Amino acid sequence: MDNIPIRVGNKIEMTMLKDYAGKEMKEKKNYTSQLLELVSERIAKIAMPIYKGKVIPLNVGEEHTLCFYTGSGLFQCKAKIKERYKEGNMFILLVSFLSELEKTQKRNFYRISYTTDVRIRVVTAEEKILEKSVVRNEYDDLLNKEKAYERLMELQGQWETLTINDLSGGGARLRGKLQFEQSEDVILSIPLFGMGERKYKGNVVACYRIPNESATYEIRVEFTGMSPAEREHLIQCIFQEQRKRLKK
Repeated sequence: MDNIPIRVGNKIEMTMLKDYAGKEMKEKKNYTSQLLELVSERIAKIAMPIYKGKVIPLNVGEEHTLCFYTGSGLFQCKAKIKERYKEGNMFILLVSFLSELEKTQKRNFYRISYTTDVRIRVVTAEEKILEKSVVRNEYDDLLNKEKAYERLMELQGQWETLTINDLSGGGARLRGKLQFEQSEDVILSIPLFGMGERKYKGNVVACYRIPNESATYEIRVEFTGMSPAEREHLIQCIFQEQRKRLKK
């Protein structure tokens, strides 16, 4: 089973498709779980979802979409609950995959509601040129190089403050008094749930004025240039925070 991309410990977002009687769900319900064991290529043991410290007793026969958060991205399949039981203090679901695991797009990253101040700055064309020139040492004399470096430091110190509304492994949604152009490159400095600030490169995919609010904009940023390890760290931080909230 080495060719299967999911691993024990991967977080899972479950979306109910059909109830135990086979009735399709008009309102999709989402739950958070975790992969406990891959019994075979088509059978897996996963944790029964918990919400606010209480077990959510899903029923045998229900069909769900399972979205696995891995270091290589998101993988999704349809599955059916075959059994539910208890092992020690843990409630278990035995699920059977009804479809093949397929890699999904970034927009499917689990998104957590999160409100705090973050720092943001635009990466200008001037900064990109200067950074490239400094790295390549494209200056004939020390004075010009020092001036270029000072200007680069000036540009990289021009931070503004916005409020983040939600965060995922794929990007963030923010709001504030600043207007951005679509496709602008930015850098976000985000305090990760009391675990220190982390900087992420991103691209503005949307910016629009919020109706009935004075000069306030909503900005959507998609993270770019993130390594698998960086993305996995961010996802793990998000799920750790989610677990804390569910236990309250």
